[in-house]
Amino acid sequence: MKVVWEPLDIVPGQIAGRKGRKERWIIGFMVEKSQRALISLSDGLIAHVGTAEEIADVLNAAGDQPAELIDRARAA
Repeated sequence: MKVVWEPLDIVPGQIAGRKGRKERWIIGFMVEKSQRALISLSDGLIAHVGTAEEIADVLNAAGDQPAELIDRARAA
């Protein structure tokens, strides 16, 4: 299944990843810049900081999906 992230999908607390990869990212919020950030759930690395549009582009380029879809596919 192909997922296309839109800026409105980029909300703090949303977890994203890809099937077959242990790495998961949580979308965080950078208060001082009013921007979003992708934070690794493995080690806390802040990998990307940008607007909702920029974070959506990063997730789309990586082929990441919302965790709910990954977990649903695993259960099926």
